[in-house]
Amino acid sequence: MDLDQFLAGSGLKGLRRSHAGYLAVCPAHADHAPSLSISAGDDGRVLLHCWAGCETRDIVAALGLQWTDLFPARAGRRRWR
Repeated sequence: MDLDQFLAGSGLKGLRRSHAGYLAVCPAHADHAPSLSISAGDDGRVLLHCWAGCETRDIVAALGLQWTDLFPARAGRRRWR
């Protein structure tokens, strides 16, 4: 999925724009202030960085997503789940 699809379906709390993309409350730890940075890479993938130190795999799992959901679908290629 692309960044817009990710944001629309993420259910992230405290989501707001920042200078580099978006900030939100990290779902992988007991967060009270936005510490999760969300942006798009040059290749279209969704980039996640928790400033409190959570691993990306833990953030993805807390959102109920798969690792492959961070990458845009390629034309002519099916995703299997």
